[in-house]
Amino acid sequence: MSKYTRRSHSVFNLGYHLIFASKYRKPYVGSFEDDLIQMFSCIADTIGIIIKDINVMPDHVHIFFKCTIKTNIPIIVQRMKGRTSYNLRRKYDFLKQYKAFWNPSYFIESIGNMSENVIRKYVQNQKINVKSTYKHINLSR
Repeated sequence: MSKYTRRSHSVFNLGYHLIFASKYRKPYVGSFEDDLIQMFSCIADTIGIIIKDINVMPDHVHIFFKCTIKTNIPIIVQRMKGRTSYNLRRKYDFLKQYKAFWNPSYFIESIGNMSENVIRKYVQNQKINVKSTYKHINLSR
């Protein structure tokens, strides 16, 4: 599979590194890692992006994805955060007591061809670099 997307009059390679965090950076996101990875994959299929790497940390998520030239980045972020929050609340009733699951902010950067491998390695190695004093809250019951 080529890393480039080709159209009749254009060739492009668009990759993005997206990071967003739990509300108040509370370290409960890791409790839902398997659910979130599955949900992000389903959302990616419906909105037409290709997720290259995902890493769910205790209080935030790293996603490296590729998309087409017509992709609207704020809509991607809105759908990822909104649908995962909605689906987790439907699956786990105790989450309904919290006003918000995700922080409204996010970080995104475009990734050029030369740095793709560097970003993928960075996303994959996040858990290796977690501080030993980092506390993880397990909300699953």
